[in-house]
Amino acid sequence: MRTQFLYVGLLSMTLAGGLVSAGCSDIHTGQPSDPGGPVRLVRVVVQDDDIAGEGGIGSAIDLIDRVGTPLSTAHECDPNRLPCRPEFIIGGGDATFDCAPDDPSKVTGWQNSSTGFRCTDPMNPQNPDGSQRPIPVQPPTGAPGTVSGTEIRLVFNKVLNNSELEDISVDTEKQPGEQLTYTTKPGIVEVLGPDNMPIPTTVVWNSAGSATATSDVIGNPFRPALVIEIGQPVPDAMDPTSFSPSYVLEEGVKYTIVLHSDKIHDRAGNGLADQDGNPISGDFKIDFTVEDLGPFGGTTTPDITAGADDEGKFPTIATDDVISMTFINGTDALPTVTITDADDKPVAFKILAWNDLSTETCKPDPTTVDVTAVDDTGKAIAWPVGTYKLIVSAKKTSSFNSVSSFDASWTFTVDPMAKTGGATSQTKKPTPSQCVPMPPTM
Repeated sequence: MRTQFLYVGLLSMTLAGGLVSAGCSDIHTGQPSDPGGPVRLVRVVVQDDDIAGEGGIGSAIDLIDRVGTPLSTAHECDPNRLPCRPEFIIGGGDATFDCAPDDPSKVTGWQNSSTGFRCTDPMNPQNPDGSQRPIPVQPPTGAPGTVSGTEIRLVFNKVLNNSELEDISVDTEKQPGEQLTYTTKPGIVEVLGPDNMPIPTTVVWNSAGSATATSDVIGNPFRPALVIEIGQPVPDAMDPTSFSPSYVLEEGVKYTIVLHSDKIHDRAGNGLADQDGNPISGDFKIDFTVEDLGPFGGTTTPDITAGADDEGKFPTIATDDVISMTFINGTDALPTVTITDADDKPVAFKILAWNDLSTETCKPDPTTVDVTAVDDTGKAIAWPVGTYKLIVSAKKTSSFNSVSSFDASWTFTVDPMAKTGGATSQTKKPTPSQCVPMPPTM
């Protein structure tokens, strides 16, 4: 469903000037004309839809963006004379447009580089070895009445025939400009799970924008596009204005996007083609695989809230810190967490891992794991000064009965001069034996 806008300024001036026939005959007068030829599918971007810039991880991967394709940002460069020009940013962060060595032993698709370097393409879906980059799991954070988290944008080179895409309903009780509701028709595009059955999605037609230029891929995404939002909005039982998605992408699972080309035409009746203009008949299908289970921020630079630095190095924590790790979709059970010294030898103190507790109700959060040093009763104690290795093991079973495993370790140092981050201190994150729920308000 999309929003109706009321455009009155230009039309009113036209009527006032007496040019009634021009104003009434074509509402598209003054707009750029559509390019000729078939409708081209130019991008299939699986991305964070966190337009507000809060809660997402700033990821965008274009499944049909390869080196040498029409919209690829990868091009020949020279690190001394021809630096890479930033084409856009992704979700408010810095996109990677580095002038990197083009290694012929790696499957990049680059041909005849005279300098031996090329600008990297941050949305290219391939790893340097030619394998598919996994799609990051996005946290489901959305505005009231919507679903949010991961969205898939099928971007076209021109506006499509609206009558094929949307049903329009009219509410005469509302003010002009608010009376029309646009709902995308079923059967145009879907996302299939490994069982070849559609997962819950919400599809929206987003007609305004550019398929080739943007300053921010997430804040100002490419369009015109059919937007597939993962899940459908489910209202909270206690707060009907608050919604959550009925489905989120699952770790380690392979999905298939299916676009039914017979439903895609422009306003002149032209059908669908690929980036190069080759006609697409039947169903257009493309696969993607979601990343394996891991904490928010990835396995090499996890978002450990206590003491994480800016360079992806192992963190330094204060003696009264709690280490926290968030798994966006949670885990099957509380992860196994052990600790050794820097030489993999046992330590003389205990640690405790538990699901983060609400400081008001002591209700556990199944997605966040807290770890700190404790005594025999489970009460938090000061971390002994030193360097340690934290070892974490977890599993997550998908709704398709596939299992994604996570096994990793990180080295960190307890610094007696470091200051706690406040929210990560032991006083702010009580252990189960220390948590006391606040009395109810009258």
